[in-house]
Amino acid sequence: MNKRTNGAALCGLLACTAMTLAQAPQGGMLTEFSAASITRPTPQNAVELLLAKKIESVDWVENTLEEAFDWLREQGNRKVNIIPRWNQLSAEGVGLDTPVTMKLYETTVAEVLSEILLQISDSGQLSFQGIGNKLTISTRGDFDGKMYTLVYNVTDLLLRVPDFGQTAPAIDLQNTQQTSGGGGGQSVFQGGSSGQEQTQGGEQAERELEDRLTKFRDLIEQSIEPNSWNLAGSSNPGAAGGGGGQGRVRILGTSLIITNTIEVHEKIAGRFSFKHRR
Repeated sequence: MNKRTNGAALCGLLACTAMTLAQAPQGGMLTEFSAASITRPTPQNAVELLLAKKIESVDWVENTLEEAFDWLREQGNRKVNIIPRWNQLSAEGVGLDTPVTMKLYETTVAEVLSEILLQISDSGQLSFQGIGNKLTISTRGDFDGKMYTLVYNVTDLLLRVPDFGQTAPAIDLQNTQQTSGGGGGQSVFQGGSSGQEQTQGGEQAERELEDRLTKFRDLIEQSIEPNSWNLAGSSNPGAAGGGGGQGRVRILGTSLIITNTIEVHEKIAGRFSFKHRR
């Protein structure tokens, strides 16, 4: 029922902390956002609690859509605002009197709502999105028009334990015994890299870090909704002319600044908000 992502493997990679820059590219307050929802955390807000709620059974025969929405409000103990965007829904031929018939057992509110939207829309373009205590029902096109910018700190994914090889210092155990009585003496560490070698190694590590970040960005652009990205200036093969979308992935230090829709963010790092799509 839910739309599957062709880049699901990335969900296991970006178990990191992100920050919300804005709910639109124009800017906004910088607030903490945890992307650790990759592990399916316990629901925290009203909408998450509603959609995750388990239902023993639903048995509707020719119920109206208005009655279905009232059922949703009751399931949320009147703590969730159900907001149908009727201008968009009416364009799909959906109204308050649209009939809904279904029989489900051992399910969740999220699955009930998904079945409702599947049944009432011939085009399959209806979806829902939940943030805070607001559950909005509209079209995919309506939701896809809203871009969100997050900063993903990927330091942990870039960490590589160095192989010191011949440059690693050796410990002279004999010298350790001779100098154990105190005083001066020679260092017990023999060999090791010179300052010049360390500088060269640091420059090489920096180049490798930049290369890994670039490859990581390219992997996201190639694997997650490729047509959603603006690839102008990208190193991706065939990027000339862009991917046709407005999404961007920019590199800043050891972070990726990603601008795209909520759906794309969820495919990259797990649940942005508790939202389902068919």
